[in-house]
Amino acid sequence: MHVSDEIQEMLLAGLRESMREKMEYHNTAVDQIEKQIHVLQHRIDQVYMDKLDGKIDEVFWSRQSKKWMYDKEELALKLLNHQQADTSYLENANLILELAKKASRLFKGATHEQKRRLAVILFSNSTLKDGNVDLQLRTPYDLILESSKSGNWRPLIDYFRTKDTYWESIYELCNKLTTVLNHHIIHRNQ
Repeated sequence: MHVSDEIQEMLLAGLRESMREKMEYHNTAVDQIEKQIHVLQHRIDQVYMDKLDGKIDEVFWSRQSKKWMYDKEELALKLLNHQQADTSYLENANLILELAKKASRLFKGATHEQKRRLAVILFSNSTLKDGNVDLQLRTPYDLILESSKSGNWRPLIDYFRTKDTYWESIYELCNKLTTVLNHHIIHRNQ
């Protein structure tokens, strides 16, 4: 498999555009959540004032304020999730492409344990049939391989564009790969 610098740049350009779209969506979502939290806080403050002024009874105040506090806490969690969203997926995608370019050389120079760990990261549903090992690449590695064979990189770009929750697992995967590669480099230099 070969991912040329030109193809890598094309993929990253598509991902940059996707990043801009994702940031617009993210900012809109954060603004909406913050507005909803503000509305709920205003309602909580107003219902408390109405309780103090005797306009509503204790039971109504307690029920409504608890409901709105719960709703506000749920929105605060949503807001926190948006704020903690991984926005470095361009770097992660670039790391994956760089690893794809160097995969063969790195794999050949790795220890058996490093190869096993890398195989766990890259493959799923591996089977042994008639003395042959059938390896199934995990996504996005299967897409990288198919795109490399066909020369059509659009499905890979589209995959990265449409997988918002995917980037959390990519970030984790990149950390695992980095750990494996750093371990390999350290042992190689000793």
